[in-house]
Amino acid sequence: MKAHSESQASPAHRTKRLWGLAAKAILSLLLLFFVFRKFNIDAVLMQVRGARVSWLVGATVIFLLNTAFLALRWSTLSLGFLKFGKALEYTWIGLFFGAVIPGGISGDIGKGVSLALHDKSFRTRLLPASIFFDKLVGLAVLAVFFVLSVAITLATKHSLTTALNRALVLALIFVSVATAAAILIVLFLRTRAWASIVERLTNTRWARFVNAVSLLPQLYANRTWELGKATILSAAGHVNNMVAYWLILKAMGLEANFPFALILYSVLSVATMMPVSISGVGVRDVVSAGLFPVFGFSSEAGVAFSWVVLAINIPMVAIGGCVQGYELFSRKRRENASPCEEDSPPPPNIPFFQPKRTVLHVLDNLAAGGCQTCLRSLARYPLKARRHLYVSLRKQRDQIDLHSSDATVFAGKSRYSPLPAISLLRMSRAAEPTILHCYLFKAQVCGLFVRWMRPSTRLIFHEGGRISMSEHEPWWEPLIYKAFLRFAAKWVDLFIANSKHTLERLQRIPSIGRRPGIVVYNSILDEVRATSPKEQERARSVLSLPNDAFIFGFAGRIVERKGWRDFLECAEHFRTDAGIFWIMAGDGPEEAHLLRICANKHMTNLRPLGFQQDMRTFYQSLNACIIPSHWEPHGLVQLEAQSFGLPVIAADVPGMNETLAGETNALLFAPQDTPALIRRVESILRSPELLESLSRASLSNAKHFTLEKYHDSLESCYTKLDGPPGVSRSATSQ
Repeated sequence: MKAHSESQASPAHRTKRLWGLAAKAILSLLLLFFVFRKFNIDAVLMQVRGARVSWLVGATVIFLLNTAFLALRWSTLSLGFLKFGKALEYTWIGLFFGAVIPGGISGDIGKGVSLALHDKSFRTRLLPASIFFDKLVGLAVLAVFFVLSVAITLATKHSLTTALNRALVLALIFVSVATAAAILIVLFLRTRAWASIVERLTNTRWARFVNAVSLLPQLYANRTWELGKATILSAAGHVNNMVAYWLILKAMGLEANFPFALILYSVLSVATMMPVSISGVGVRDVVSAGLFPVFGFSSEAGVAFSWVVLAINIPMVAIGGCVQGYELFSRKRRENASPCEEDSPPPPNIPFFQPKRTVLHVLDNLAAGGCQTCLRSLARYPLKARRHLYVSLRKQRDQIDLHSSDATVFAGKSRYSPLPAISLLRMSRAAEPTILHCYLFKAQVCGLFVRWMRPSTRLIFHEGGRISMSEHEPWWEPLIYKAFLRFAAKWVDLFIANSKHTLERLQRIPSIGRRPGIVVYNSILDEVRATSPKEQERARSVLSLPNDAFIFGFAGRIVERKGWRDFLECAEHFRTDAGIFWIMAGDGPEEAHLLRICANKHMTNLRPLGFQQDMRTFYQSLNACIIPSHWEPHGLVQLEAQSFGLPVIAADVPGMNETLAGETNALLFAPQDTPALIRRVESILRSPELLESLSRASLSNAKHFTLEKYHDSLESCYTKLDGPPGVSRSATSQ
């Protein structure tokens, strides 16, 4: 239906394009007619013939050099996707299309389409993203030059007519406001409001465009070096063109200074960029003819300058045409040589690959647990080598938001309903994932059902620690869970565990112990940076916490195994010290009991915060973090806290102690040993030097658990499963 509707609409689109082309051609002809009627063409031709060839050759060479600046900028913003040679080749092609096809962005579209047709490995959404950002950076720097040139004109030319003065002021205001609006839009694309808009538009015709735009700020958000380098290259390219304009003015015998070249280049660039004529023909002539008299030159000199610029562009367009011809020839030769050739494998760590290799992550719910938090971070990570989709089989009262248009939450809330299995099967048929990555019990049951119905799908069970011990569920659930794993093992292609301790427990089941298993630590950190005093002050203001107190924090489910009672006893021990404050983030089955204890004991130095959607503010408000868990399959809080440079006091339990080193980057104590916990707290309070050394060690340790390493570990697992279904190749722990 979709393909049919698009084919039906294509004649209308072609008609619109033809009408647009005709309108631009007519406008160019009308402007040329105006030039020939209004100005002395003999004087224009005499000015052109009198130009010094040596100076024009120099200007041409400089214009050619600018192509290298453009290619290097594009290569930089492609984040390694395009090498300089390939970027230079298709920049020439873009110059060719920009000259022969009318439109403001025809050159950019032309080079992108040509590149995608030439080599299928470049057919990713990073290609239009890099072209778009390349154009955006160039426009931003040009806007700065334009504002500067208009300001210089207004400041130095007091003989301007009233109409021209108003026009320049309006242009200055318009460009400044447009630039500010663009900055605000980019900032808005990173807000939750935009994420909700993306979610509402997921099933509309604009979904792909909206999703692509929402990912652009994430792609370049932390690329300070690339953006800075691209900005410098853009400024260098613009200055390079201004020098070429100045040489052309000199060649024509016009005693113009460099500020005039700045003004002339900025105004002409903005004017010819508007898609109202064919390649700026006519527009450049009229604007030059109107601008030159303002600075004491004749209008005929302005028209002559425009024609000289057009003449110099002809050999550049010819070079681009030759490159495009060679590209077409090589493409045809390649197709004839290997008509059945498969797509070239894409380079590693390039985002937005075509959806042929799709991973469908399936969870029971989106409660604030370890695997859910990992997937929320993974959804934000731009450099994914595959397409990732996320499914929650049921809704939950307090659940985290993945902030991704690729996330789906089924409507039901029942934990035992079989209906999500049918919905998951329908979704897998539509998305055609090559890998089904299942977390938690219900997700694994539904994933096994889909594997039976679609045997070509590879199945991964990700063990997050449920195999270790029971928590607050009925006594019979762990027994059923282990029996299910023993039964399902023959259909599971790969088992992933979040720690060596978890993998060891998992492989005690005979049918699983004979299968390959891989350890992938929950490395969810996308930023490792100590909290500044201003950030801490702001966070405490948001949470209404005392700004001058030393604050210890606890984060986790309010269940027995998380050791919340040990944290409470420690806080009670220090209740007489007004300079110490204690906060707890999280909810759970025992939250009501926690609140009753706090009320009965009048613990004014402790505040339960409940479920926190924004954990960043919580961690930024702390001075130290305490993790008194009785047992942990892996744990995330210790890594999250260390990524903010917080000293960590943690229970020495298997799983969690695989990511911490006692007395080196954390203070460990025996689980359920509250006096030992109190001694650790006292040692931090007594020694500022220890506090500082632990903070530095925390940051150093957190850098070993970055989001990039988590993605690469998962990608290594998926690579082992690429190929026909069956038993995966041998795997080793990572």
